[in-house]
Amino acid sequence: MTGAATEQPNAVAVARAFRTLHQNGFVPDYEKLLESAYRRILKPGSIVVEAGAHEGRHLKVFRECVGDSGKIIAFEPLPHLYKALVAAYRSDPVVRLHDVALGDRAGNETFRFFRNAPGFSGFKDRSVGMGLAPQIETFTVEVKLLDGMVHDLTALDYMKLDIEGAEISCLNGARATLARLRPIVSVEFGEPSYKPFGLTGNALYEFASSAGFVITDLFGNAMLSQDTWQAVCDCSYWDFFLVPREKLDDWQRSQAPI
Repeated sequence: MTGAATEQPNAVAVARAFRTLHQNGFVPDYEKLLESAYRRILKPGSIVVEAGAHEGRHLKVFRECVGDSGKIIAFEPLPHLYKALVAAYRSDPVVRLHDVALGDRAGNETFRFFRNAPGFSGFKDRSVGMGLAPQIETFTVEVKLLDGMVHDLTALDYMKLDIEGAEISCLNGARATLARLRPIVSVEFGEPSYKPFGLTGNALYEFASSAGFVITDLFGNAMLSQDTWQAVCDCSYWDFFLVPREKLDDWQRSQAPI
């Protein structure tokens, strides 16, 4: 990281501005904002890992971005969603699909499928909000470490993690990969998902610091101090990027307004 990357109070200002939007009944399309950010770094030949592919909303965009010379490794443990993805990408050599969950230890664990809110499905019981009582089915899922699943990769450009609170566990199971390949990583991280795992908001900052990464918002604003991170975490939105410290300047340039 060069001297150009300094603490940016913009991260706090942006988070507070989005909180005001929420309070006034307007919630932006965060999936679209996330897409806008990663589209700026993906190109033909890029290699992508996605944990929590769900219905394939982002997988479709990744496939467009990386072209026929790229590679996508996607994970989705919900059986009906995995089967739908297999049907869609069965004959596509660029996309590799796995019906396992990712964590920091291998084995079998109980997985909860929220029938009336599939996007909340995961390892922990939680409120689904929206005035809905959770309708839960459980099944056993195989859990693997990402390090073991992608040990053959010689490059990795981007990882997307949206696994309902298990992000820190997944990151811990990917430490060797992160140290070796240094990808840009996006994570969903908010109290309703991380709290059931017994975590606090500092867990993401502590992980990033220990691995040599910096947290930024969706627009490239860096949070270089824990105080700044604490002011942003759970203020409004839940989507963040972890950027290798040595790539922060390039990342911020890629996210600058066009």
